[in-house]
Amino acid sequence: MRTKREGLIRQPVRRRWLQALTTCAAAAAITVGLSPQPAAAVSLAFIKHGSDTGELLTNGDRVACDKEADGRAVYVQVNSEHNGLVKTTDSTGADGVCVKNSSSWQLDPDYIEWIRVCEKINNWPDDCTDKLYL
Repeated sequence: MRTKREGLIRQPVRRRWLQALTTCAAAAAITVGLSPQPAAAVSLAFIKHGSDTGELLTNGDRVACDKEADGRAVYVQVNSEHNGLVKTTDSTGADGVCVKNSSSWQLDPDYIEWIRVCEKINNWPDDCTDKLYL
């Protein structure tokens, strides 16, 4: 658009700043959206004990699932070179909710020696699966 006197009509300064700002914001949103997301942890070991299960994930998390309403707690034991014996317990029975990492720290999967699932039996030795060596 041309005027008789100035040539091109000049956009107001405020409008140019607004366009520049929205362009930068859009570029930032695209960059954040396309940035790599952390990979989800996958199962490193999965053990069944009847209907109960225990799992060790690649990020070192432990998961215990008590899927039987039998009054016995289920726990996952993991033996690590750095942390020793670590236990994660699910004592709620068949409520459909598993327990993940009952401790506040994670294990380094590179130093895990073995994992097993046990069912706690009162006044009797606990019933455990064989150790799964990694």
